[in-house]
Amino acid sequence: MKKKIIGFLVCILLISLAFVPLNRAIKIQTNNPDSAQICLENIDVPTWDRGTTWTYQVDDIILNEENFNINIKLDKFSVKVVSVSGSSYNTEFSTKINGNFYIDYAPYKIELNLLYTTLKGHIFQRKSDLGIEKINFQLYSMFTVKIIEPTQLPTIPIFIMIKFDSDVNPPYQLLPFPINIGNKWGLTPMQLSFDATIKSPWFRLIHAVNGIIRFFGLVPEEFQDLSDLIADNLPIFRSNELIEINETLGDYNLFICVNKETVTVGAGTFEVYNISFLGDFGEFGYFCYAPSVGKIIKIFGYIKEFVTSSEDVNIELVNYKSV
Repeated sequence: MKKKIIGFLVCILLISLAFVPLNRAIKIQTNNPDSAQICLENIDVPTWDRGTTWTYQVDDIILNEENFNINIKLDKFSVKVVSVSGSSYNTEFSTKINGNFYIDYAPYKIELNLLYTTLKGHIFQRKSDLGIEKINFQLYSMFTVKIIEPTQLPTIPIFIMIKFDSDVNPPYQLLPFPINIGNKWGLTPMQLSFDATIKSPWFRLIHAVNGIIRFFGLVPEEFQDLSDLIADNLPIFRSNELIEINETLGDYNLFICVNKETVTVGAGTFEVYNISFLGDFGEFGYFCYAPSVGKIIKIFGYIKEFVTSSEDVNIELVNYKSV
């Protein structure tokens, strides 16, 4: 289970990097990242113009476990600079998502199918170092839920809206500049505070019906836990959290700039800087940063090594539009 948790965390981090316009290159083709010698390249912070767009293709996210199956497909994932102020960039990201989930945890068997889901949001970054100041997004989803056990119910269509707003303090710089081959670094301390809200017309109806059933003491024993969950969290689900990265993680070399080479992806052929992920713990994945486009052009995570029922994460730049 510990390896699976690590695999999930690596998967989430690797995918999240596509949301964040960064400046780093990565790809590790050496069996000994520690052998990388410092080579002064001094790759500095890129400059982005309003209208510059990066479009990525994300491979399907697949997980087949004994008790649940997940299959998620993302449409082209785009990142666009929508405004430039004196001190920061405002980048907009968007994609469409579909997929299906199957859950089999006694006494429940549930099928969920995403019919139409859109994700759109913004990331605000300092121009001086690309430090992330704010992240916000909205997700709109239409999906169906079918309860098979303990009692089979008709398929239910559901619409939900998720709103997420966060502030990063201090602004988070994942990449230290300038970048040089042989550089090693960890995570810098920061706090991420966020507010999340989930709304749906169905939540109000479910909450009302559940309240009536509970008032008359008619909740079947096998549904008591579900009824309690509904009563505690609906009709509007809200969450306010504070996530902290402490100084301890800065003691570990989580990133290593290994070398420079030429890599070909859907958007073309680029000279990139290869950076391995989680260097002090073995190679969990790599990124390829191309200075010519000011962005990561490839992300790969060895998820299958930790979660054998899943597939590796692969994200590639398929289109680049400069102004």
